[in-house]
Amino acid sequence: ELKALEIEMELFPPPASIKITETTYQFPRNGGFILAKGSCVPYVLRWKQELKALEIEMELFPPPASIKITETTYQFPRNGGFILAKGSCVPYVLRWKQELKALEIDIEIIAALKQGEHSQITVSIDPHSDRQDDYDLNVSTDGIEIIGHGEPGLMYGLQTLINILLTCSGTSALQKDILIPTMEIHDHPSFVHRGIMLDISRDKVYTLETLFHLVRLRYNELQLYTEHTFAYRGHSVVWKDASPFTGEDILRLDALCRSYHIDLVPNQNCFGHLHRWLKHPEYTHLAEWVSLVAAIL
Repeated sequence: ELKALEIEMELFPPPASIKITETTYQFPRNGGFILAKGSCVPYVLRWKQELKALEIEMELFPPPASIKITETTYQFPRNGGFILAKGSCVPYVLRWKQELKALEIDIEIIAALKQGEHSQITVSIDPHSDRQDDYDLNVSTDGIEIIGHGEPGLMYGLQTLINILLTCSGTSALQKDILIPTMEIHDHPSFVHRGIMLDISRDKVYTLETLFHLVRLRYNELQLYTEHTFAYRGHSVVWKDASPFTGEDILRLDALCRSYHIDLVPNQNCFGHLHRWLKHPEYTHLAEWVSLVAAIL
Protein backbone atom coordinates (compact mmCIF):
# COMPACT_ATOMS: atom_id res chain seq x y z
CA GLU A 1 0.00 0.00 0.00
CA LEU A 2 2.91 2.34 0.72
CA LYS A 3 4.40 1.58 -2.68
CA ALA A 4 1.06 2.33 -4.33
CA LEU A 5 0.89 5.61 -2.42
CA GLU A 6 4.43 6.48 -3.51
CA ILE A 7 3.64 5.86 -7.19
CA GLU A 8 0.40 7.82 -6.99
CA MET A 9 2.28 10.75 -5.47
CA GLU A 10 4.93 10.67 -8.23
CA LEU A 11 2.41 10.67 -11.09
CA PHE A 12 1.50 14.25 -11.88
CA PRO A 13 -1.03 15.06 -13.01
CA PRO A 14 -2.53 12.01 -11.33
CA PRO A 15 -4.42 9.52 -13.52
CA ALA A 16 -8.21 9.45 -13.25
CA SER A 17 -7.95 5.82 -12.09
CA ILE A 18 -5.00 3.75 -10.91
CA LYS A 19 -5.04 0.27 -9.39
CA ILE A 20 -1.71 -1.14 -8.19
CA THR A 21 -1.47 -4.85 -7.50
CA GLU A 22 1.00 -6.95 -5.52
CA THR A 23 3.23 -8.33 -8.29
CA THR A 24 6.08 -6.59 -10.15
CA TYR A 25 7.56 -6.54 -13.64
CA GLN A 26 11.33 -6.48 -14.17
CA PHE A 27 11.98 -3.93 -16.91
CA PRO A 28 15.42 -4.29 -18.62
CA ARG A 29 17.65 -1.24 -18.87
CA ASN A 30 19.19 -2.64 -22.04
CA GLY A 31 18.24 -5.13 -24.74
CA GLY A 32 14.47 -4.76 -24.56
CA PHE A 33 12.00 -4.19 -27.43
CA ILE A 34 9.05 -1.92 -27.91
CA LEU A 35 6.55 -2.89 -30.61
CA ALA A 36 5.26 0.17 -32.51
CA LYS A 37 3.76 0.79 -35.93
CA GLY A 38 2.35 3.56 -38.06
CA SER A 39 1.45 6.81 -36.35
CA CYS A 40 2.77 5.52 -33.01
CA VAL A 41 6.40 5.58 -34.17
CA PRO A 42 7.13 9.35 -33.92
CA TYR A 43 5.90 9.40 -30.32
CA VAL A 44 7.91 6.32 -29.42
CA LEU A 45 11.06 7.83 -30.95
CA ARG A 46 10.64 10.96 -28.88
CA TRP A 47 9.89 8.87 -25.78
CA LYS A 48 13.09 6.91 -26.39
CA GLN A 49 15.08 10.15 -26.25
CA GLU A 50 13.48 10.89 -22.88
CA LEU A 51 14.61 7.48 -21.66
CA LYS A 52 18.17 8.42 -22.62
CA ALA A 53 17.77 11.67 -20.72
CA LEU A 54 16.62 9.72 -17.68
CA GLU A 55 19.72 7.55 -17.88
CA ILE A 56 22.01 10.58 -18.12
CA GLU A 57 20.30 12.42 -15.27
CA MET A 58 20.65 9.34 -13.08
CA GLU A 59 24.36 8.98 -13.95
CA LEU A 60 25.30 12.60 -13.28
CA PHE A 61 26.29 12.88 -9.66
CA PRO A 62 26.02 15.27 -8.05
CA PRO A 63 23.03 16.14 -10.26
CA PRO A 64 23.15 19.54 -12.00
CA ALA A 65 20.88 22.29 -10.73
CA SER A 66 19.20 22.43 -14.16
CA ILE A 67 19.40 20.10 -17.16
CA LYS A 68 17.33 20.22 -20.33
CA ILE A 69 17.84 17.39 -22.83
CA THR A 70 16.49 17.78 -26.35
CA GLU A 71 15.75 15.34 -29.18
CA THR A 72 18.84 15.72 -31.38
CA THR A 73 22.33 14.29 -30.87
CA TYR A 74 25.94 15.33 -31.33
CA GLN A 75 28.48 12.91 -32.77
CA PHE A 76 31.61 13.23 -30.62
CA PRO A 77 34.78 11.68 -32.12
CA ARG A 78 36.96 9.40 -30.01
CA ASN A 79 40.03 10.51 -31.95
CA GLY A 80 41.09 13.48 -34.04
CA GLY A 81 38.98 16.14 -32.33
CA PHE A 82 39.99 19.56 -31.03
CA ILE A 83 39.32 21.40 -27.78
CA LEU A 84 39.77 25.15 -27.95
CA ALA A 85 41.24 26.52 -24.72
CA LYS A 86 43.23 29.60 -23.76
CA GLY A 87 44.85 31.26 -20.77
CA SER A 88 43.83 30.03 -17.32
CA CYS A 89 41.65 27.30 -18.86
CA VAL A 90 44.65 25.34 -20.14
CA PRO A 91 45.84 23.70 -16.86
CA TYR A 92 42.34 22.32 -16.21
CA VAL A 93 42.00 21.02 -19.76
CA LEU A 94 45.43 19.34 -19.59
CA ARG A 95 44.44 17.51 -16.43
CA TRP A 96 41.02 16.66 -17.89
CA LYS A 97 42.68 15.21 -20.98
CA GLN A 98 44.51 12.70 -18.77
CA GLU A 99 41.17 11.47 -17.43
CA LEU A 100 39.88 10.97 -20.98
CA LYS A 101 42.51 8.28 -21.51
CA ALA A 102 40.42 5.94 -19.36
CA LEU A 103 37.68 6.25 -22.01
CA GLU A 104 40.21 5.78 -24.83
CA ILE A 105 39.48 9.26 -26.12
CA ASP A 106 42.28 11.34 -27.61
CA ILE A 107 41.63 15.00 -28.31
CA GLU A 108 44.10 17.75 -29.21
CA ILE A 109 44.22 20.99 -27.22
CA ILE A 110 44.58 24.08 -29.42
CA ALA A 111 44.60 27.83 -28.74
CA ALA A 112 43.31 28.92 -32.16
CA LEU A 113 41.58 27.46 -35.20
CA LYS A 114 42.79 27.54 -38.76
CA GLN A 115 40.43 28.71 -41.44
CA GLY A 116 37.86 26.00 -42.06
CA GLU A 117 38.67 24.10 -38.84
CA HIS A 118 36.02 23.27 -36.26
CA SER A 119 36.53 22.52 -32.57
CA GLN A 120 34.49 19.78 -30.95
CA ILE A 121 34.76 21.46 -27.54
CA THR A 122 35.21 25.12 -26.61
CA VAL A 123 35.95 26.16 -23.03
CA SER A 124 36.12 29.63 -21.51
CA ILE A 125 35.73 31.53 -18.26
CA ASP A 126 33.24 34.37 -17.83
CA PRO A 127 35.32 37.23 -16.36
CA HIS A 128 32.26 39.20 -15.25
CA SER A 129 30.62 36.62 -12.97
CA ASP A 130 31.02 36.63 -9.20
CA ARG A 131 29.70 33.06 -8.79
CA GLN A 132 32.97 31.20 -9.12
CA ASP A 133 31.55 27.68 -8.73
CA ASP A 134 28.85 27.99 -11.43
CA TYR A 135 29.12 26.75 -15.00
CA ASP A 136 27.07 26.35 -18.18
CA LEU A 137 27.48 23.30 -20.41
CA ASN A 138 25.77 23.24 -23.79
CA VAL A 139 25.78 20.34 -26.25
CA SER A 140 24.43 21.28 -29.69
CA THR A 141 24.55 19.54 -33.04
CA ASP A 142 27.64 21.64 -33.80
CA GLY A 143 29.71 20.87 -30.70
CA ILE A 144 30.14 21.32 -26.96
CA GLU A 145 30.68 24.57 -25.08
CA ILE A 146 31.61 24.92 -21.41
CA ILE A 147 31.59 28.35 -19.75
CA GLY A 148 32.90 28.46 -16.21
CA HIS A 149 31.86 31.45 -14.13
CA GLY A 150 35.25 31.04 -12.49
CA GLU A 151 38.09 28.53 -12.52
CA PRO A 152 36.27 26.19 -10.07
CA GLY A 153 33.18 26.28 -12.28
CA LEU A 154 35.22 25.37 -15.35
CA MET A 155 36.72 22.42 -13.48
CA TYR A 156 33.26 21.20 -12.42
CA GLY A 157 31.94 21.60 -15.97
CA LEU A 158 34.75 19.46 -17.37
CA GLN A 159 34.00 16.81 -14.74
CA THR A 160 30.34 16.77 -15.77
CA LEU A 161 31.37 16.30 -19.40
CA ILE A 162 33.46 13.29 -18.35
CA ASN A 163 30.34 11.78 -16.75
CA ILE A 164 28.28 12.45 -19.88
CA LEU A 165 30.90 10.82 -22.12
CA LEU A 166 31.13 7.87 -19.76
CA THR A 167 27.35 7.41 -19.81
CA CYS A 168 27.04 7.74 -23.59
CA SER A 169 30.12 5.81 -24.64
CA GLY A 170 28.51 2.40 -24.12
CA THR A 171 30.40 -0.73 -23.24
CA SER A 172 32.72 -0.83 -26.27
CA ALA A 173 35.67 1.47 -26.74
CA LEU A 174 35.80 0.29 -30.38
CA GLN A 175 32.96 2.61 -31.35
CA LYS A 176 34.42 5.33 -33.54
CA ASP A 177 32.13 8.09 -32.27
CA ILE A 178 30.06 8.75 -29.16
CA LEU A 179 26.49 9.94 -29.66
CA ILE A 180 25.56 12.55 -27.05
CA PRO A 181 22.04 13.95 -26.71
CA THR A 182 21.95 17.71 -27.15
CA MET A 183 21.36 19.42 -23.84
CA GLU A 184 21.70 22.57 -21.77
CA ILE A 185 23.09 22.38 -18.24
CA HIS A 186 23.19 25.28 -15.82
CA ASP A 187 24.78 24.25 -12.57
CA HIS A 188 25.53 25.93 -9.27
CA PRO A 189 26.12 24.56 -5.75
CA SER A 190 23.41 24.64 -3.10
CA PHE A 191 25.96 25.51 -0.42
CA VAL A 192 29.00 27.79 -0.53
CA HIS A 193 30.97 25.59 1.87
CA ARG A 194 30.90 21.86 1.07
CA GLY A 195 33.19 20.21 3.58
CA ILE A 196 34.08 16.85 5.03
CA MET A 197 36.16 15.87 8.05
CA LEU A 198 38.38 12.79 7.82
CA ASP A 199 39.83 11.14 10.92
CA ILE A 200 43.53 10.47 10.31
CA SER A 201 44.31 9.29 13.83
CA ARG A 202 43.01 5.73 13.55
CA ASP A 203 41.57 3.03 11.30
CA LYS A 204 41.75 3.41 7.51
CA VAL A 205 44.67 5.28 5.98
CA TYR A 206 43.37 7.62 3.29
CA THR A 207 45.15 7.95 -0.05
CA LEU A 208 45.25 10.61 -2.75
CA GLU A 209 42.48 8.72 -4.54
CA THR A 210 40.25 9.77 -1.64
CA LEU A 211 41.02 13.38 -2.48
CA PHE A 212 40.14 12.86 -6.13
CA HIS A 213 36.79 11.35 -5.10
CA LEU A 214 36.10 14.49 -3.05
CA VAL A 215 36.88 16.64 -6.08
CA ARG A 216 34.41 14.66 -8.20
CA LEU A 217 31.76 15.18 -5.51
CA ARG A 218 32.41 18.96 -5.55
CA TYR A 219 33.71 19.26 -2.00
CA ASN A 220 35.65 22.46 -1.45
CA GLU A 221 36.76 22.02 2.18
CA LEU A 222 38.72 19.16 3.71
CA GLN A 223 39.38 18.93 7.42
CA LEU A 224 42.00 16.46 8.66
CA TYR A 225 41.14 15.50 12.22
CA THR A 226 44.18 14.50 14.26
CA GLU A 227 45.01 13.64 17.84
CA HIS A 228 48.61 12.40 17.83
CA THR A 229 49.42 11.84 14.14
CA PHE A 230 51.03 15.15 13.23
CA ALA A 231 54.79 15.43 13.69
CA TYR A 232 54.99 18.51 15.90
CA ARG A 233 58.63 19.48 16.26
CA GLY A 234 59.91 18.94 19.78
CA HIS A 235 57.12 16.47 20.65
CA SER A 236 58.35 13.30 18.98
CA VAL A 237 57.60 11.18 22.06
CA VAL A 238 53.90 11.53 21.19
CA TRP A 239 53.97 10.63 17.48
CA LYS A 240 57.15 8.60 16.94
CA ASP A 241 55.29 5.26 16.55
CA ALA A 242 52.20 6.62 14.78
CA SER A 243 53.26 7.11 11.12
CA PRO A 244 52.49 10.83 11.36
CA PHE A 245 52.04 13.50 8.76
CA THR A 246 55.05 15.80 8.63
CA GLY A 247 54.85 19.50 8.01
CA GLU A 248 56.18 18.93 4.50
CA ASP A 249 53.48 16.30 3.85
CA ILE A 250 50.81 18.83 4.76
CA LEU A 251 52.38 21.54 2.60
CA ARG A 252 52.39 19.19 -0.40
CA LEU A 253 48.79 18.15 0.25
CA ASP A 254 47.73 21.77 0.69
CA ALA A 255 49.28 22.71 -2.66
CA LEU A 256 47.43 19.83 -4.34
CA CYS A 257 44.16 20.79 -2.65
CA ARG A 258 44.54 24.40 -3.80
CA SER A 259 44.97 23.24 -7.39
CA TYR A 260 41.53 21.56 -7.05
CA HIS A 261 39.98 24.55 -5.21
CA ILE A 262 39.77 22.69 -1.91
CA ASP A 263 40.54 24.51 1.33
CA LEU A 264 42.63 22.26 3.60
CA VAL A 265 41.71 22.92 7.23
CA PRO A 266 43.69 21.58 10.22
CA ASN A 267 41.64 20.03 13.02
CA GLN A 268 43.64 19.25 16.16
CA ASN A 269 41.60 17.80 18.99
CA CYS A 270 42.39 19.59 22.26
CA PHE A 271 39.46 18.79 24.58
CA GLY A 272 39.40 15.02 24.43
CA HIS A 273 40.99 11.86 23.08
CA LEU A 274 44.41 13.07 24.21
CA HIS A 275 45.52 9.96 26.06
CA ARG A 276 48.33 9.49 23.53
CA TRP A 277 49.69 12.81 24.82
CA LEU A 278 48.73 12.72 28.46
CA LYS A 279 50.16 9.24 29.13
CA HIS A 280 53.65 10.68 28.87
CA PRO A 281 54.98 12.19 32.12
CA GLU A 282 55.90 15.51 30.49
CA TYR A 283 52.24 16.10 29.54
CA THR A 284 50.28 14.43 32.35
CA HIS A 285 50.05 17.67 34.33
CA LEU A 286 47.90 19.12 31.55
CA ALA A 287 45.09 16.66 32.28
CA GLU A 288 42.03 17.92 34.18
CA TRP A 289 42.05 14.77 36.32
CA VAL A 290 45.56 13.44 36.68
CA SER A 291 44.36 10.55 38.85
CA LEU A 292 41.84 9.50 36.15
CA VAL A 293 44.55 9.49 33.48
CA ALA A 294 46.72 7.31 35.71
CA ALA A 295 43.82 4.89 36.27
CA ILE A 296 43.05 4.60 32.52
CA LEU A 297 46.68 4.07 31.57
